[in-house]
Amino acid sequence: MTDVDFDDIFGALMPEATTIQTLDPLAAQPLPLDDGAQGLHNPWDWNDQAQADPLARSSLSLNTRDQAGSFSAPLKHRRSSSATQFAASKSQARPIPAPKQQKRSPTSSQTSGDNGTAMEDSVGPGSQPGSQSANAFKEALRQRSCQAQRNFRKRQKEKIEDLQSQLKQLTGEREALASRNRMLESACDMREEVLRRHRERVAAGTEAEEDDLARSFAGSVTLTLRQDDEVTLSPEQIKKMTDRDLARYWAQYVKELAVLLVGLEGRAQPPTPIVERIRGLVLQELLFLYIRVALTNMTSVKRFVATAKIEEVRVSLGTEGIGRWRDVVDAMALTHAQRKSIVALWRSFHAQLPQLVSARRDIHSGFAATIPSGLEGRDLAVQYLKAGELMDQLKKNLRQEHVLIHEFLSTFYAQKLNPIQMARCVVTAFPYYPDIPAITLWVAADYGVQDAIQTLRKLVPKSDTATLALLTPQT
Repeated sequence: MTDVDFDDIFGALMPEATTIQTLDPLAAQPLPLDDGAQGLHNPWDWNDQAQADPLARSSLSLNTRDQAGSFSAPLKHRRSSSATQFAASKSQARPIPAPKQQKRSPTSSQTSGDNGTAMEDSVGPGSQPGSQSANAFKEALRQRSCQAQRNFRKRQKEKIEDLQSQLKQLTGEREALASRNRMLESACDMREEVLRRHRERVAAGTEAEEDDLARSFAGSVTLTLRQDDEVTLSPEQIKKMTDRDLARYWAQYVKELAVLLVGLEGRAQPPTPIVERIRGLVLQELLFLYIRVALTNMTSVKRFVATAKIEEVRVSLGTEGIGRWRDVVDAMALTHAQRKSIVALWRSFHAQLPQLVSARRDIHSGFAATIPSGLEGRDLAVQYLKAGELMDQLKKNLRQEHVLIHEFLSTFYAQKLNPIQMARCVVTAFPYYPDIPAITLWVAADYGVQDAIQTLRKLVPKSDTATLALLTPQT
């Protein structure tokens, strides 16, 4: 069997001047073989060369046929000619050692892959323009793919960081809510215990609350309208007194005071006995009876005040509405010092009353939320307890308002007026019960308090031009 020298074959295939791109990845420049040389694929890619060159294909086929012992003479001839050409090429260029390859026939896919790699590595001055464009497109596509992958990884990283931040925030909120829930459960347990004790006290003392207040005024009240026929009222009688009973006593005192005031007309200096008699009738009997009933039987007193008229009369009552209380103010003939003191009392009263009114408004709003939402027994029980608690708050609020009003009333009569002025106030207001808040409102308006003036302008009907004229500042 005759061996085929592939060096001879490559020498025969290579032209006189060829530039071979080195396969060494560390080599920066190609190895020039001759001026004007053309680019060529790697010389060891013999399969590609054999397909491109018929002469090479014939030489390669000799190797196969030589194994059968034929074509010896042509092979020797070509070998000698190839050796001559190869020797000439060696004298001009340095041979390039071929890389070691495995001794196996390459598959079609491997061959095509090697050819593609060789084409990409052999881009040189002699390469075709189409090959350069393809390589540039592949490089741009590769860079674009790498950039897209980097952007994708960056977005995924940012998304993960954002999710981790949200998870950390939600974890902190969950811990805070759990802590608050535990605190509220503890407070709820304490509140239930307090409510339980409060209900026990209420159940035991609701009936006795007003009794305790009545016992604080344990003494009886003696009425001396007629000196020969005194009337003594026990605490039980005072507690059971109705609004009509109170109105009857009030009318009797008004008539007695009216007689005494008539006896004082035309006297520059009122007699002391008459003044003391008036003081006793107003402070020690009439107002004392009224306050006792107000503290022990609030409902009867509220009905008495709400009725306004103590008794029906057929004579003309003069100015109606809120304007009538201006006549009462004029009848009392207050001094400047008294007006100033009454204005201070009025301001104190109107500073405390709005607080109670606001608290009651909140309680009323709370009642709307106690309506059961369904038919569950637990919901009905919870809303019942809430409504009961609001009722207790409302009752306390009403009692505070009631006490505030009667403290204001007592201070007005006992500390701001003299006995004759007290009698004139009660008699001039008849047959109505004296509306002390309205009377002090007129005093403040006459004193020049703008809040009082604005309030009266809202209360006085537009048809009452005479009263509105009193509220118009004089130019």
